[in-house]
Amino acid sequence: MSDVLSIGVVGECYWPKEPRIFTYGDVEILAYPEQRKFHASLHLDIGKYGLSFEQGLSFLSELASVVCWVDNAQTRLLFDNAITTGFPIKMGKFGEFSATLDSLERWKKSWITVPDAKSKMALALYREGMVASRSHCSQYSLLSYYKVLEWLFPVSSVRTLQMKKLVAEMLNRDDHDGEEFLWNISKLGWDKLSAEEIAQKMYRECRGFVTHAKHAATIFNPDCGTQLTSIFRMISPMQVVARAAIIQECPKLEWLWFE
Repeated sequence: MSDVLSIGVVGECYWPKEPRIFTYGDVEILAYPEQRKFHASLHLDIGKYGLSFEQGLSFLSELASVVCWVDNAQTRLLFDNAITTGFPIKMGKFGEFSATLDSLERWKKSWITVPDAKSKMALALYREGMVASRSHCSQYSLLSYYKVLEWLFPVSSVRTLQMKKLVAEMLNRDDHDGEEFLWNISKLGWDKLSAEEIAQKMYRECRGFVTHAKHAATIFNPDCGTQLTSIFRMISPMQVVARAAIIQECPKLEWLWFE
């Protein structure tokens, strides 16, 4: 039975104008061109070749690196929206979805300015993380959220204690943020760890891992599907903690956070 890995692609390399099946090594890959409503995309039948999701993602990542090198152009980025289905799925663009009257009515008619420089920088870094995530630059998104913590807690020892405190709060919250935090922590295999251990891992295996810090056990390889999957799953916990830190340290911004 087919189990096709589909992933969207964006960049400035050459791309076929029509759907095309080509080989990379001993594997056949289907490439869809960019269309008005769809991103360019790659599709690999991992079931046919006995590959896991991570192995398939590694394979397509390596291919993207090769294409980038051969074309000597801006890197073709693989989106973090990879899915597996029984057949190739085209990746729709956000622009094909139109806003409804209901969503427009909920939009604020006016916005309050950010009250102080500390809050402005914290929000700017948080927004940078969101933009990077939506533009599929997962590593930079992760670092941007951690930079929020560095900005709000510039002293390393204080930041360590605050991260432990914030993680402990997340583990005991029963709202959406708490549930999302627990879900992602469990996917990372950290659900049996203490708040202090999770905070340490968020520093060493998130921030240190991506920046190739000396204390990191492994150097991040962007062509490794297993490591990419870990990065994807690390983003949400780091974002939730960064958000909680902003709410704690910038109380005048509480009105920004709607549940």
